[in-house]
Amino acid sequence: MYTDPLSVQSLLHAGVFAALACVSAVFYYYVYREYSSTVRGLRGPPPAHWLYGSQPSLQDAPNGSLQTQWFETYGPTLRYYSLRREQTILTMDPVAVSYIHSHPTLFEQSDATTKFSQQVMGPSLTAALGPDHRRQRRAIAPSFNTPQLRIMAPVFIDKANQLVERILDDQKAQGGDHVDLQKYIGQLTVDVIGLAGFDLDFDTLGKGGHELLAAWKRQMEGSFDSTFSVLLQNLGFPVPMFLRSERSKGIDEASRVMKRIGNRLLADKRKAIQAEMGDSVTKSDFAGGDLITNLLRANMAVDVKADQRMSDEEVLAQIPLFLFAGNTTIAVTLTWCVGLLAKHPDVQNKLRKEVSSIESSLPAWEIIDALPYLDAVVHEVLRLYPAAPTLFRVAQADTVIPLQMPVVGRSGRCIEAVPIKKGNTVHIAFGQMNLDKGVWGLDADEFRPSRFLLPDNVRSRLIGNIHTFGGGSRHCIGAKFAIAEIKTVLFVLVRRLSFEETSSKPEFTRHGGHVAKLGLARAKVGGRLEMPLRVEKAE
Repeated sequence: MYTDPLSVQSLLHAGVFAALACVSAVFYYYVYREYSSTVRGLRGPPPAHWLYGSQPSLQDAPNGSLQTQWFETYGPTLRYYSLRREQTILTMDPVAVSYIHSHPTLFEQSDATTKFSQQVMGPSLTAALGPDHRRQRRAIAPSFNTPQLRIMAPVFIDKANQLVERILDDQKAQGGDHVDLQKYIGQLTVDVIGLAGFDLDFDTLGKGGHELLAAWKRQMEGSFDSTFSVLLQNLGFPVPMFLRSERSKGIDEASRVMKRIGNRLLADKRKAIQAEMGDSVTKSDFAGGDLITNLLRANMAVDVKADQRMSDEEVLAQIPLFLFAGNTTIAVTLTWCVGLLAKHPDVQNKLRKEVSSIESSLPAWEIIDALPYLDAVVHEVLRLYPAAPTLFRVAQADTVIPLQMPVVGRSGRCIEAVPIKKGNTVHIAFGQMNLDKGVWGLDADEFRPSRFLLPDNVRSRLIGNIHTFGGGSRHCIGAKFAIAEIKTVLFVLVRRLSFEETSSKPEFTRHGGHVAKLGLARAKVGGRLEMPLRVEKAE
């Protein structure tokens, strides 16, 4: 049988090229990057996997447990191996974190996070960088100020009362000795952001079925696909369409549906604004409506410069962002609030006594906000159980990160600053910073709201050490809104209901929240994401 010598030669060349490529990749990842890294002097755990590093271990362990173990072993600043054997810096050093927050152009979110946000939400606030991010923040900020919270407080109270009735009705109809509070609270926060964000009642506490919410849920389900194609994308490889999973393809379809519904929503709201105000909209008209209406008013205001306005595409992109950030993160914190009150009946009784001292069942926001023990309970939960306990930043240039707490390096020498190269990733452990015994005392791991019952000036400084909402120019823009909703809903729930552990007294663990995208630290019992509690009418 005749064989073309050129074909054989071509195959040999291809084989040699492939072998050289493999050897080069091995050399780059396992030799060059290892020994050229400026952070290799830091101590840290060995890689648990040859390719994934410590990522599988972080994913499988209860949230924060592995980081805490590493900090106890290697000190408050260390390095670990992540995907593709990248040496990632993990720190809870307050000076290092302050340095990162105060240099926002030097430390940006990762390209993967930006691309993920772009894919799921479009050009929203979380996907914007540099001047675009600052412009969007300026436009959105008025929708989260104190006057807006006064307007939203009755919405919070109304939905909280609806939640109480739904729980009691379901208990009566279904029987049983417990309910999953995580499910019900998630329904409440969806309804609240529907009204506060878009003036839409999704009515998930009732019949539900709104098409915008259904499209968003499909989008989120596809976004957290964990198939091989997504792994390739996370490793930085382009993935052809035929390799993408059906769930991943569903993101695109759900996004198209959301865009269609969103455009219709924007058109209707713009017509309503013009019918009410004509062409004389000004800055003073920004507040008073839902979040999207306020953004449209800002865009239509005659005294706002064109370069300060948001495009319709940018306004549209805030819809899935508000649905996620204004819903799931708040639901996580509220769930932990109720769960901890059930485990600490003394705290629950003291809180019930305080909220019941208010005669009105529909008090103004300022009255609710001024309740000291309610404030203490909420901040203690925010400290102990941050919904998003980690943050990742990537260096945009070579720099040196100063340390307040020097660490002993691999050579035995003391390290007082960490030199890093452009492209190095820094993993900030907010969850562990919130548990720092040097700040919070030896009982930092314990639920003790009374630690915040201090004179206002001391209390304010203590609250400043809670890192749950991040810091710097990218700190959570909706922090005040989140705290207002949590306080107001808790005000209603504790007045009307009492919460107890079930007879089995299960341990709730924090699950998730270890990744750089949209991971949240949710309550988990056994293998299920839930929080079963006994609920009765409060006496």
